[in-house]
Amino acid sequence: MRLVLFDIDGTLVSTDGAGRLAVTRAFEDVTGIPDGFAGVRMAGKTDPQIIREGLEANTLPGTDGLRSRILDRYLSLLPEALARAEHPRLLPGVERVLEDLARRPGVVTGLLTGNIEDGARVKLSFFGIWEKFSLGAYGSDDEERKNLVPFALERAVRRFGGRPSASDVWLVGDTPNDIAAARAHGARVLAVASGPHTLEELEGHTPDAAVRSLDVLKAIASLLGE
Repeated sequence: MRLVLFDIDGTLVSTDGAGRLAVTRAFEDVTGIPDGFAGVRMAGKTDPQIIREGLEANTLPGTDGLRSRILDRYLSLLPEALARAEHPRLLPGVERVLEDLARRPGVVTGLLTGNIEDGARVKLSFFGIWEKFSLGAYGSDDEERKNLVPFALERAVRRFGGRPSASDVWLVGDTPNDIAAARAHGARVLAVASGPHTLEELEGHTPDAAVRSLDVLKAIASLLGE
């Protein structure tokens, strides 16, 4: 079995800021503080981590109850934020890569994302690709991205009856945090410069392969070992 795990934001899709808008409004609705994430970098982080950092930046207690209220409000706002975004889009090459992987025997396509599971479902359903993923590991599983790989592996075992070797697990993502998560578990990683980081920045973190977008032949060749 070869397990290919995709990040979402900046790798598969661009929500044109809808996610940040929804979580910022949720933060304000729950805490009364506008623009609560000013100065908080979100790329490569999990949703619970982002909210914790927002609470800390505003000297608020990072209790599980408060974070849960913000996340619940975020989920209620996200569909409208996506619908009202000007240019939400699938990123180049995504459809072709997913279709190609789906045709290959022994390849399982999944998610490894900082989005909480319900948020991932809302986003990918909006773009019509949620059903293309057999399993996932999410920010709702653990706040630290590097801790998500074991969740994906266990779900692969339960669903497909086998555990892939580390060399047959690929993470696909657009930030150094994706690379670090793969390295923490001996997995391989394809870095994609379709998010906030340049190809040169990502190559500086020594991924197994790096491409400017998924819309290049090297992307699918790397994932399939061709």
